[in-house]
Amino acid sequence: MSEKLQHLDGLVETHLGKQATVIGNEGVTILFKKAMERLSYSSLCLPESIESRNMQSIPNYLYRDDGMKIWSAVESFVSNIVNLYYTNDEMVSNDPELQAWVAEMFTKGFLQNKSSGVPSYLESRASLIKYVTMIIFTCSAQHSAVNTGQFDYFSWMPNSPSSMKSPPPKAKGVTTMEAILKALPDVNTTALSTIIVWTITDETLDRRCLGDYPDVRFTEKAAEKFIREFQERLAEISTFIQERNSSLYLPYYYLDPSVIENSVSI
Repeated sequence: MSEKLQHLDGLVETHLGKQATVIGNEGVTILFKKAMERLSYSSLCLPESIESRNMQSIPNYLYRDDGMKIWSAVESFVSNIVNLYYTNDEMVSNDPELQAWVAEMFTKGFLQNKSSGVPSYLESRASLIKYVTMIIFTCSAQHSAVNTGQFDYFSWMPNSPSSMKSPPPKAKGVTTMEAILKALPDVNTTALSTIIVWTITDETLDRRCLGDYPDVRFTEKAAEKFIREFQERLAEISTFIQERNSSLYLPYYYLDPSVIENSVSI
């Protein structure tokens, strides 16, 4: 944990404790449990998620447009690496370390929720490519899409208050400005929530962008070539997004590869 986050953690514990969100620390566990019960494999795979929500053709949906470019680049990279080291499907199904990893992810990560569709065993190169692409995309691009814009939106507390001091209205058109102001959290809670959001979206000193691998894991010439091709494709996507954004009144940069980190690394 960085020094800044350690200081923030102490601030939360010392001054406000469980007051930052209305559900409290115990409620977070319950919320996560309910979320896991609804989580599906297809929702984690961008092409399937877009299709299931009928968002294939809606115009100006930049999350979809940029995300699909990133997904395709990651999928191509993963496919090259998988096919380099696994020359047939039997090598995948007979790899004990790989299958143990997948089983552990299913058991401990997805809590053995069979209805989620998350595999507990992989029997082919195609299934492995999809699985690894999902993991890389979720931990990098999807995290960036959700995390990077938090301060832009949540720094104005009425957009998404962390807690409310009165219940929401039960009918439309009956709420007054006075009632809204009374329902919003107090200044201290608002300040803490804003600091938290700012902190988790401003960790730039040790950033490792998607495709940036300072630790050498592959020494084969073919693998090194695939990494360079992946990096070049990401650079092309980044250039495209930046050029497009230059003409937009409200630019969308959250899926620009230059701001996507390799992993969830707060």
